[in-house]
Amino acid sequence: SESPASLHEALMYVVDRRNDQNRLTLPESLPRHLAGQILIESGARARAHSRANARGILQLSPPALSDCEIAPENFWHRLAQIDCALRLMNQNARNLEPVFQGRFGHLPQTKSDRLFTLLLVQAYHGGAGRVEALLNDPALAQPAEYFAANHERFTAGDIAFGLIFHNLGRDRLGLASLYYVADVQLATEALCRTAKLKSTEFC
Repeated sequence: SESPASLHEALMYVVDRRNDQNRLTLPESLPRHLAGQILIESGARARAHSRANARGILQLSPPALSDCEIAPENFWHRLAQIDCALRLMNQNARNLEPVFQGRFGHLPQTKSDRLFTLLLVQAYHGGAGRVEALLNDPALAQPAEYFAANHERFTAGDIAFGLIFHNLGRDRLGLASLYYVADVQLATEALCRTAKLKSTEFC
């Protein structure tokens, strides 16, 4: 309270600290997408509270916050929310990395990193298991197989969007799933056009 900081500074404080501790193995672009997620999840309102009891700037559930070993009195704290979200994304990254590499490991590195980042954003919204199914389930992975074989024709964003679009109505994948990553990307781009951020390494 004696040294207030912006939400961006809070995000980078947690990211830098956890990177210094070698506790994160996430794509370099993930933090700026997490900033976009904060806008989409809560409008950056610290006391945002959904009817499903998700709370805080990243709309985390009490069980998720407890799994992050956060005490109930700190559930709303923005540093705790950011730290927990990064921890969950890091766990999703470890779980998804092998199957992602099996499907898209031949993509150019920059494109691969961007696609993996977007899929981690999708996993935050709908669960890592559902994203894994999009990559290797016989009934759901046909779009992934096509995109992997024809990736030169598509951007990473096209592929991430297409994996959901071509599976709408399956495995509880609906329009909310389709729009989530697109909305986060739009929010991220808007943040990176602001005077404070557009000339920084963050963007």
